[in-house]
Amino acid sequence: MADLDQEFIEYVVKAIVDEPAAVKVERKIDEMGVLLTLAVDP
Repeated sequence: MADLDQEFIEYVVKAIVDEPAAVKVERKIDEMGVLLTLAVDP
């Protein structure tokens, strides 16, 4: 349930790119907050 932000970003990006299978979202949490890193097919 805590990863809803990651799932949402992944869903939206997969809907707009040419290679949805190549979409990767990493989620990292530290003392400053949450960092979502997005990688797509070039």
